[in-house]
Amino acid sequence: MRLLRAAGSAAAGDIWVDGSRQYQDFESYLIPEPTFALLKAEGPLPVAIDTDVESYLAGRRAALDREIEEVARLADQGKLDGVDLTGGELVISPVQASTPPEAEKLKEAAYAVLPTSKDHGCPARRRQLDRIYRLLHASAPRPAAGR
Repeated sequence: MRLLRAAGSAAAGDIWVDGSRQYQDFESYLIPEPTFALLKAEGPLPVAIDTDVESYLAGRRAALDREIEEVARLADQGKLDGVDLTGGELVISPVQASTPPEAEKLKEAAYAVLPTSKDHGCPARRRQLDRIYRLLHASAPRPAAGR
């Protein structure tokens, strides 16, 4: 039981194994402070974003303004799906469910075989779980032959 708890904690990232590449302490992913100070002193940091906060925020504001202008243009032309701006009022239509009928049928079939018993050890419960497993795996795509 303790081994299962330890494995669960490791999977959740609550603990890690020294030397493990999969579950490392977060600090180990960071650049050491002396290296960071040296990189910063040499010039711009080699990262994919602007490290100057003012210019970064100015760029993000400009991008947001462009998107707002595009939405306003579409709204003026009446081309926003599910949105009505007549009479100075904003009316947004509710989003319609887009679940395919096949998914609804599968959901109904799965709920029909879901067990109601809380006793996991009883044979009826095991039979119900087997039916669920067969139902789910019967509808799953099969790998190509020879793979």
